[in-house]
Amino acid sequence: SKGVKVKPNDKWDTTYVTEDATYVGSSTLLGYTTYQGHDCAVITTKELIDQNLLDMNQESEQNAQDNGVEDYYYYYDMSNFDSLEVKSGSMNSIVLWDMKYQFPRYSKMTITLTDVIHANDDISGDTSIPMTETLEMYMGKMENGY
Repeated sequence: SKGVKVKPNDKWDTTYVTEDATYVGSSTLLGYTTYQGHDCAVITTKELIDQNLLDMNQESEQNAQDNGVEDYYYYYDMSNFDSLEVKSGSMNSIVLWDMKYQFPRYSKMTITLTDVIHANDDISGDTSIPMTETLEMYMGKMENGY
């Protein structure tokens, strides 16, 4: 919360919401460092998909599809499959937070998911698809002025 003073090793609850899942966990202030000449807090976050919310989201999505509402983010042909389900996942990140200007100077986030595709026949069975995505961001003044 804004204005709350935290010290190294303090933890707080976090929630990260995406279109497909809600992650819940905690963040920890590891300490402070200087990054590119700026005083920054070093914060880690570790979260897991909230399975209860995931089940509710998938049930709502199935109800929408059953009632003729098309899901706009399925761009590929899913005609041979009954459904695509997010089964489990986690999100881990580290952020260097600029104390003076209040924005992330550096951030690295890794999201790990396991999706399951359910076939619409009795022959193919289910297919598990493990996925990992890493996003790395650097913020600062560019050399060419942009």
